Amino acid sequence: MNPRQSQTELTCTIAEEIGHHLTSFGDIIEQDTIEKRKREQKTRDVGALCSLLLTTLSIIFIVATK
Repeated sequence: MNPRQSQTELTCTIAEEIGHHLTSFGDIIEQDTIEKRKREQKTRDVGALCSLLLTTLSIIFIVATK
């Protein structure tokens, strides 16, 4: 992670890293095969879903506590 990233970029990076934690194993830095590219896309999709769910839960909490 890069501390010079904007808040949005940092949020996306953290979401992607959570996606890696939940879905992948091994090293997929080199995306030289279709399988590795598919694994990386799945990781990004899971990370985006986690981010969306956390945002939704935050909004629900804010609305419910007003």
